[in-house]
Amino acid sequence: MTDSLKVAIIYQASSSHTDSGADIACALKNLPKAVITPAKNPYIDKDTDWIFPDTAHGIEHAVNAGADCIWLDTVLSSDHPITTWLNRSIKVVGQHPMLSGMYNDKWNTLMLLKDNDIPVPEAELLQYDDFRQYKKRPRYPLVAKSIRGHHRDMIAIIRNREDFQEELTKMFDIDRHNSAVLLESFLPGEEIAVTVMPPGTYTIAGKSVVKENPWCLPGVKRLDHQNGVSPEINPATILHDTKVLNDKEENSMQVQAAYTYCIAAARLVGIRAPIQMDCRADATGVFSIIDLNMQPALTGPSRVHRRNVESLTGIAAQKIGWTYAELLENILAQNWGI
Repeated sequence: MTDSLKVAIIYQASSSHTDSGADIACALKNLPKAVITPAKNPYIDKDTDWIFPDTAHGIEHAVNAGADCIWLDTVLSSDHPITTWLNRSIKVVGQHPMLSGMYNDKWNTLMLLKDNDIPVPEAELLQYDDFRQYKKRPRYPLVAKSIRGHHRDMIAIIRNREDFQEELTKMFDIDRHNSAVLLESFLPGEEIAVTVMPPGTYTIAGKSVVKENPWCLPGVKRLDHQNGVSPEINPATILHDTKVLNDKEENSMQVQAAYTYCIAAARLVGIRAPIQMDCRADATGVFSIIDLNMQPALTGPSRVHRRNVESLTGIAAQKIGWTYAELLENILAQNWGI
């Protein structure tokens, strides 16, 4: 049960992404749930009135204000300040910080999936010194990605040698000494986003449903490719840029296989909260997992000035009958602690 929980949402203090956390806090408060906020009477359009920074001081502030459950709307790592609270009777909503930090590295994740026979693109890891002396003749087109983060502006399609030099030079100029670039074969087919939910007890269509294994929300088709790459999701235009799969598409052999692989991948990374995986098909329609996001965005229309805002997970949830608030309530029910 979640009625007795006092929930505080934390956001990544080192970024300006405060909107999703405020959306979550407002939606939970309207259910109503007991939501702890930094401001006694938060303004509806002031994000930071609703959420706490994910610093040691910010989390301590939330706990001292009465929170006994922390919703982790932030990027996690093994040394994240929340780790010091995991053995202090504090519940959390989100992934385990150690596992999340490990699998925010795209190369580590890709190798884990490949070693467990989950389809992924052919890939290699390119360090800066190797880039300067690169003599191979790769099969174009390629996809170049930063190995950390999920920002689509750090992805480029490489169609020839000139692209190779130009795009990788840009990427290495950002972080020459502490990073690497992931080179993957380009898959030309359809792209779907699949949200995998953790095992647990859920309320679906008014009934309590026990899910003993990870399970998939309906896939969401990306319609907004630019130069072969899906751009960063714009919460305000997402309803025009995506389309949830219909029953016929979902029941196809290719999509069902993708769901099976996504569930297997979720198990491997120790799922405890929603995980979003981007799957893309090759020329024959067979899907591979091209990205695994341990902390997908959960923006939603809980505030009057954001009624047209959605997330890929929220769109998928609508097909099984969940409103944004019901999605969040079901995620909250999967809270955990040590």
